[in-house]
Amino acid sequence: MKTVVIKESFDGYPQGAKEGARKVSYVEGQEVEVSGDLIIGKGLARETAASRAESKADPAEAGEKKDQDA
Repeated sequence: MKTVVIKESFDGYPQGAKEGARKVSYVEGQEVEVSGDLIIGKGLARETAASRAESKADPAEAGEKKDQDA
């Protein structure tokens, strides 16, 4: 999980846009925890500096990423 700051307000479906899914309204400036990079990749959010530093300092997470690249 990483902490991101919402860059512009939008509505989304964090569990996917399936029947019965819960719609969530994100507001510019709001900090939220996310498990993926989709909203970062779409330019709707940016990872916080603290979250980036935490992921660099966590050797277990770095090892998982290295194993995935192999």
